[in-house]
Amino acid sequence: MPGRIWKLDTSGNILDWWIPPGSIAGLGYDGTNLWGVSLTTVYELQRTDGATVSSWSIPRNGLGVTYEGPNLWVAQVGTSPIGDQDIHERQTADGTSVSSFSKALPIRVTGLAWGSSNLWHSDPAQDLIHNVAADGTELASWNSPGSYPWGLTWDGTRLWNVDRDDQKIYKLSTLGAIISSFDCPGTGSNLFTGLTYDGTHLWLADQTPVPVSVGDKIAMTIDATGVAWYAWLDSNDYVRINRLASETPTAETAITVDTSGDYDSVTGVQFTGGIMRVFAHNSTDGKPYCFQSTDFGATWSAAVDVS
Repeated sequence: MPGRIWKLDTSGNILDWWIPPGSIAGLGYDGTNLWGVSLTTVYELQRTDGATVSSWSIPRNGLGVTYEGPNLWVAQVGTSPIGDQDIHERQTADGTSVSSFSKALPIRVTGLAWGSSNLWHSDPAQDLIHNVAADGTELASWNSPGSYPWGLTWDGTRLWNVDRDDQKIYKLSTLGAIISSFDCPGTGSNLFTGLTYDGTHLWLADQTPVPVSVGDKIAMTIDATGVAWYAWLDSNDYVRINRLASETPTAETAITVDTSGDYDSVTGVQFTGGIMRVFAHNSTDGKPYCFQSTDFGATWSAAVDVS
């Protein structure tokens, strides 16, 4: 089941999130689009909504990805011996391997970053960050700030690392000194993996299953208490809303807003002045409608045309 891709500012504030096509283990950015690796598939994804631009397969499960330009580097489970991991330089068009090297146990490669003309990778097996040349030659390594480092990215000057045990994102010098840190979003037990930087924002992969059993998350907002709410259409085209804090999609936690089946998308969620509003697009007349609740979703008004 897919998790989420979070969009954060560099202080850790949540700006947006969306559901990717797979359970993303690594993230990269090529100047336009994001790249994510999920099991044996590498995806090129739009930043706005996670739509797939292109994809191709790799022979074994991927764990990390970064963009050097014009190619990607992808870390994947090795072919032999068991426990080894291979890092391939691959063409973005079809995934053709241009070059590769292997890392043997006890090293475990997860997050990848390209910066300062070399590769950097996380190593949660030894709680290290490694700096390696493009041929795999070890240049330096130092202790990671947390006990389970995963996603890694380069902002042009510094490294950023997400730690899955600490549930924190660290900004680091190239010698491993902690410059700053902040808590990751979520409940404190999320499965954070990939991390990348687009020049302005951080993008964070989270493999924690989204609490939506059927249907797609389409809209999200944050209420006055800091709780995130999202709305989506289920398999019957019913409009539904739920809290991000509710990690299990049950009838007790998911709220049904409308059961007419007349809508083809949810376009917005708002909290203003104690009023919750959900906006949806009507598939028959093509107009936007608004549903309102003043009791945190216990009851809802009839749909109002807001075109």
